[in-house]
Amino acid sequence: MESLAHSPSIVASDASRTGDTLQSSTVPLVRAGSMIVLQAQIRRALPSEAASLSALALRSKALWGYDAAFIEACRAPLTVDPEAIAKWPFYVLDEGDTITGFYGLSGQPPRGEIEFLFVEPDSVRSGRGRQLARHFLALARKLGFEELDVSADPFAEGFYVAMGATRITKVPSDAIPNRLIPRLRFSLLTDRVRAPSV
Repeated sequence: MESLAHSPSIVASDASRTGDTLQSSTVPLVRAGSMIVLQAQIRRALPSEAASLSALALRSKALWGYDAAFIEACRAPLTVDPEAIAKWPFYVLDEGDTITGFYGLSGQPPRGEIEFLFVEPDSVRSGRGRQLARHFLALARKLGFEELDVSADPFAEGFYVAMGATRITKVPSDAIPNRLIPRLRFSLLTDRVRAPSV
């Protein structure tokens, strides 16, 4: 599958300058005005990264103040399967060999499912979630999807709505008995969902 790369700018702490070329031992560095910035990319996830992505998802879920028992109940649903990474579009936000967020889609056109969308807790409200969402919306359009559905944590509903989704119903949680969570849909053929073309 073709990779769609974006490059958010992250301030770099260590760089050396040789002539007009900025160098780093890990990732390219560029000069933006008076700052040296680290180039990040959205790339395909690797099956070998499944365990670290699962751990990231749990850390991100815990941000909302859920207790330990709740988070433990979410462990199985938030476990990323290496085979799913190999089969479906899974992408990570890689910032200098550090993964700060990821998403995973499933399904066949015209309808898909957002299985995962998580960022590290200290990266929430930093624009990284929006970056990943813009990426999966553009990718989904390229792959021929007309709709993307997601069963969202209630705390995340506002984010999805801001990105153009609409709530269509409530559904039972796959982790917590007797808990209903919002079910939202991105209708990719409407103007309400704005994503860059690929």
